[in-house]
Formats: sequence, structure tokens, C-alpha cells
Amino acid sequence: MSGPPRGLVVDDNRISRQLLAGHLDVLGYETVLASDGDEAWDILEREGTSFDVVLLDRRMPRMDGMEVLARIKASPHLQTLPVIMQTAADSQQEIIDGIRAGAFYYLTKPVQPEVLLSVTAAAVEHHARFRQLRQGVHRQAAALRQLQTGLFRFKSPRDGSDLATALAAAMPDPQRHVIGLAELMMNAVEHGNLAITYEEKTDLLARRALDTELNTRLNHPDYRDREVTVAFERTPDRVVLTITDEGAGFDWRRYLEMDAKRVFDTHGRGIALAQSISFDTLEYRGRGNQVVATARVPRDSELGPNRDAGAAPLVSGAPASLPTHQGAEDPDRRRLVSVQTHLIHTQADLRASQQRLAADLAAARQMQHDLLPDPAVLDTLQQRHGLRVASHFETSSELGGDLFGLRGIDEHRFALWTVDFAGHGIAAALNTFRLHTMLDEFPEWMNYPGEYLSVLGVRLASLLATEQYATALYGVVDTQSDTLRYAAAASPAPLIANLRTGEVTAGDGSGVPLGIDSGILYETRELAFPPGHLVLLFSDALLECRLGDRTALGESGVRGLLSEAIARHGEGVLLEQVLAPFLDRVDRPLTDDLTALMCVRRPDGTD
Repeated sequence: MSGPPRGLVVDDNRISRQLLAGHLDVLGYETVLASDGDEAWDILEREGTSFDVVLLDRRMPRMDGMEVLARIKASPHLQTLPVIMQTAADSQQEIIDGIRAGAFYYLTKPVQPEVLLSVTAAAVEHHARFRQLRQGVHRQAAALRQLQTGLFRFKSPRDGSDLATALAAAMPDPQRHVIGLAELMMNAVEHGNLAITYEEKTDLLARRALDTELNTRLNHPDYRDREVTVAFERTPDRVVLTITDEGAGFDWRRYLEMDAKRVFDTHGRGIALAQSISFDTLEYRGRGNQVVATARVPRDSELGPNRDAGAAPLVSGAPASLPTHQGAEDPDRRRLVSVQTHLIHTQADLRASQQRLAADLAAARQMQHDLLPDPAVLDTLQQRHGLRVASHFETSSELGGDLFGLRGIDEHRFALWTVDFAGHGIAAALNTFRLHTMLDEFPEWMNYPGEYLSVLGVRLASLLATEQYATALYGVVDTQSDTLRYAAAASPAPLIANLRTGEVTAGDGSGVPLGIDSGILYETRELAFPPGHLVLLFSDALLECRLGDRTALGESGVRGLLSEAIARHGEGVLLEQVLAPFLDRVDRPLTDDLTALMCVRRPDGTD
């Protein structure tokens, strides 16, 4: 999905429609309004897959909300679209009926804004996960469609999600099965192996602490060795998956359908969803730590014109053409010829796609290099402040997650920074573009490192996903006071070196990474930085990437590189001379993006 989340608001009351749309505007959503069920269904038929959530009034003239909900859940393309029902009715049975019919949540009027915003955000996040699962099915190898039997093990929710998309690709209707598979595998980890109770999950979701708790338990001695086992078996008429966890089991009967005790919770629907949408049968065994999910393989006569059973094997090296036969053609031969023709077109499409991807990556690489300091700006800074500046920027894949820069503040001060986003590749690179657009948003704070890093942290925390963050160091050099004032967010410590003696002083790079929490305040630290000294900033790849002897430099090793280069080359030492012993020995490709920024104050430097 590109752009802001999109919501459809359906209510026959104009004021109610406008109020709901106004609340969604607070979240930055794009909203489309419908005055009744007929108009809503017309919109959903045309552009339903573009929406992330539907806010639906239950009681309306013509087509009421329950009929719209039923049509959504009966549509293969819309059935995972979350629907939040809202009405003035407070009948407990009506609420239960709505939830059982597939509503994500039920709000009673007058709607409380904080509840609406919280529930809507949860629904959109839920739907985004389903989108990702369905997209992941398309990326799985075609060989999985030949899978007959298999035994798989995993420990974490992420591994379970990856396995769900892989196994769904081997099933009769991947788009339908992947939803239920992911839910069952998530349950096996969270409620089975990690023993998170329903009540605990409700509390963790409310505090947005579920991911933290999952990571804690995955590393706890009581749970870290537990595995979920998935047995896959294909027969001519069905595919059977048996999912077994090592937990104590649970009362699964409560979760096959919604009940009155859970209608106002934003989770607890996974098992009911798997049974109603994804599988033909769902059977729990024993104490509830084993579930058998069965999907029927349709007969050829039941397949539509654009579907097959999803399991026809392809043989590499098949002949380009087959001899014709007199009389009626063999159906298997027709099928194979059709598959070969499809493969020819697929290979051509793949080559064209690879060419487009290569061109796009080349353009993205150029755009990322364009984020780096402009040579003209560097020349001005070097002349104004008596500097010599050099940098090294090397990504571990096509695109990187590092960013560095320098910028003048006034006649005797300039700023410099390095940022390293978690991970590498396209996702990390996109975050560097995000950050680059923010750097000019707070010019009034650029002379105050702690405050500047704090406001950047607030902005990033509102944009980055839970598992995304950045380490960073932002500093201000004052050539009148001969100081480097800086703030750090879990970055490698800045190094100051005396060009005459080779003595190296390390600063303090500790701090909370940017994007973890919006409430972090960063402190400003200070190092002496007079003429005849250099400052070296760098990403942790210099500390952690393995050399040919399988060791890493670490902090002392980097300090040693710097002091030895000064001892060898004196006051004219170059960054490439500092890095050469590392670059000559490091294993390639790099396991992380490498950035180094060296700023030398000439011994005779003047403002």
C-alpha cells in the first residue's frame, strides 16, 4: 500500500459521517463517505481492495449494515477487510451477531474518539499484516507447489509467518489459506510455547508492549528451546497440516466462535477466522497444543477458468514441442503445452522485470549518493574553518541504511553527523530518505546537539515500525572555543586524535537509539578539539565486520588504526590510509554498511 491508510465511512446520518471522517483525519487517513449500504457496496465493488478499514453503521435504509458486512465477508477479495460496526443499539445479542458475522469491532454511539482511534489503528495494522502475508505467497518458489510431505520447525512469530507464506504457496488456494495458517502458527508461539495468556495479551496490546514481551520470552531459559512443529501432507483430494507446540494447551472450544465476553477485544479472532475462511475443517487434539487443518483439493470440474489445483509439477528440461496424435488430444498433453507456453512468457516477463529492477536500483543508488554532502558545500566549509574533510561510504547491498553530512551554522561553527539505520537494503535506504527530509525542519535547534537529536527522535518514533531504529551521532564544532559538542544515540564513540603525537581520545557514544521511544531526551557532551587534531566518526561496521582471520577490530582496534596511521604518515594522514588495513583484510561482501567521516583541523587553521 502506498500513501495514507484509506477508510470508507458508511452512515445515513450526515453529521455522524462528518464526525467519523474528522476523527480519521486526526490519524492522517484518506476517507471516502457513503450515505447508505447501496452506495457503500457500489464503492466497494469498484475499489474495495484500496481500502484498509470500513466504519459501517448497522441500521440504515435500503441495504443495512449487516447485509453489507455479509457481502464483504462473502467476497474473496474483500473478506479480510476489517469492518468496524457502529450503531445506537446497545443490544448485547446484536453486538454478538455482528462480531460473529465477521465485524472486527463493535462501537456503540455516541462514539468515544479515543476508542475509535485506537480500534481503527489496530484494524488497519491487522489488515496490513494480511496484505503482507498474501503478497508473500507470490514470492515463494514454484517448487513448493510440488511438495508432497514435509516436516518443519520454527521458534519465533516471524519465522512462523515466513513458513505460513511458503506452505500456503503449496496449497490449493494460497490467498485463502495463508491467513489461517499465519494465525494458527502465531497462536502456537504466543499462547503455546511462550505461555502468554489471553488476558496478558490484551494488556500487552493496550500498552503496545507485545513485541518487547515476545522478544523477552523468546530469550528466556524457560522458553527459548521450545519449537513449533508443522507436518505437511498432500493426498489426491486434500492437504493436511498438523501444527504442534510444546505448551501446556488451552481451552480451544472458547475460540472457535466469538462469544459475549470477547466482543470488545481487538484480538482473539484467529482460530475462528482460520475455521470460517481458510480451511474446510479444523480439529484440535489432546490438551489443545495440536491442531489439524485440512483444505480440500477441488476436482478439475470444480476449477474456474483462471484457477488450477495448485499442485501440478513442472519438469525441467521438458521438450519444446510434443508429437501430435490423431483424434482427440490427450488432456495431459494440452496441459503441458499450456504450461510450457506460460513458462516462455514468464521467462520473458522475468527478464524484463529484472532489467527494470536493475534500472530502478541504479537510480535509487544515485539518489542515495545525492543525499551525501555537496562538494561545493564542503569546499566552502574547508576554506572557512581551516579544515580537511574526507569520507568513505560503502553499502553491503545495492542500497544502504547509512547517512552522514556536514553543514555550516555560522562563521565559527559547523555541524557534522552520522546515522546508521537498522538493517540494510531497500527498507533501510527508504529510512535515510525520510530522515534527510527532516534535517532542515528544526534549524533553531541545530546548534544544540542534545535538543536537536531529541526532536529528531520524536519525529522518527512516529514514523518507524517497532523493529526499526537508528543509531546516530550529531555534533557541533566550534572553532572559537576549540570544542566538539555532541549528542549520541547508541553510536560508536567519536575519536579525537592529536596529529603530532598520535594520541587518541574516545568520547561517549552511549544513548538510546532514535525511533525507540518519543520521550527520550539526549544530553550534550563535549570534547576538546583544537587545531592540529582530527575527529573520526564511523558506523559500527568498522567495529564489527569480520576480517580474514575471523576477528573484528572492536573499539581498541579502530583506535589502533588511527594512531598507527598518524605515526606512519604524520600530520598529512589521509582517511584512506587509516582505513586501508581494514579494507584490505575485511571479508566481502560486507555484512553491514560502512561509513567513515574524518574532519581534520589544520595546525595553522583559522576561522
